[in-house]
Amino acid sequence: MENFEDHPRTLSFASLECNVNNKDWEPFVSPTETSQIQEVCSEESVNHISCKNPDVALYIEDVQGLELDVNFDQTLLPKLPKMIHTLEKSFIWSDPSNIEGDAISISLGDIFTNPPRKVSGILRAPKRLNLNKKILQSPMFLQKTVILNMSAQDVLIESLWMQQNNISIYSSLYQLGFRFATTPNFSVFAGECPLGHRINQKKSLVFGKGLQKAGITAIPHVYIINDSHLEAYITYLKRFPTIKTIIMNCTLQRKSPLEIQHVHKIISRLILERKDLHIILQGINIKDARYFCEFEENLHYMVSTAHYNAVVRNENKYGNGKLETIRGSSKNRGDLIKANTHAYAEFIENVCVPIYRNNIG
Repeated sequence: MENFEDHPRTLSFASLECNVNNKDWEPFVSPTETSQIQEVCSEESVNHISCKNPDVALYIEDVQGLELDVNFDQTLLPKLPKMIHTLEKSFIWSDPSNIEGDAISISLGDIFTNPPRKVSGILRAPKRLNLNKKILQSPMFLQKTVILNMSAQDVLIESLWMQQNNISIYSSLYQLGFRFATTPNFSVFAGECPLGHRINQKKSLVFGKGLQKAGITAIPHVYIINDSHLEAYITYLKRFPTIKTIIMNCTLQRKSPLEIQHVHKIISRLILERKDLHIILQGINIKDARYFCEFEENLHYMVSTAHYNAVVRNENKYGNGKLETIRGSSKNRGDLIKANTHAYAEFIENVCVPIYRNNIG
């Protein structure tokens, strides 16, 4: 989910020129969504396909139509803890007992031996992505619920989509040991063609279908940047009540109080319509959990900061409702990650206690 906006705009030239206004893709894409367009729909669009792309019909066919109609069986997904730590790559093979909690996540970019690299200042993916078979040796699979977090850079997930058959990605992930994975967060940015939004939303679900066929439980990534998206996902989640858990990428909402309000609005509506729904908030500033206390039984937080702090020798401590960071710790990395994940666990368990809620700092 990125840059959620639903306030009215003055129509731009780009919005008036969008072919979505012709109602060719209703009811899946509404002409009302064109009011947010700020970038002219381009014939040469790649990652974000626009209505002007001459091959748009093929792209729609590639995602099996525009209807959000992919169901997921999540019966094998265990009850998740409130805090799900994303491992820094070097910790993938570390001692699981140092990490508090029953579940962890591994980032998509960390499972390849040749992830995208910058070439002349431009991030580029290799022609053939190679999975790191040493992932299977991680002791995490023996002691934790391991979730592959497929939120990643556009160049990586688009390359993965294009190469999915050539590298047998779904069966290969299963063979690496993964049994749970989020679906990829293909780009949905405000200001771009709403047809491209819908294609990428559906593309993520179709990727999840491939995961499910390979025996991997998929957690759908939900993207909502306007009211039309919100209503579409509500309809989708009510249609498929077997989907109990979704994930929302909140990385771009970390520093904006207004954006946090939008996230709150979305969560409120989703849980109002599906009281049994669990939502993983990925990338959010953990201190903002205080704004979601009314939903605490439905929310989980996927964060990487505890591990990042351990890598740069920062120690997290919890006390009196506050999560503090002490720089330049002399502890070894194992002790640091144990201390940091414990501090985060204490914080999230107490963040909604009234005496601490307004004392976070």
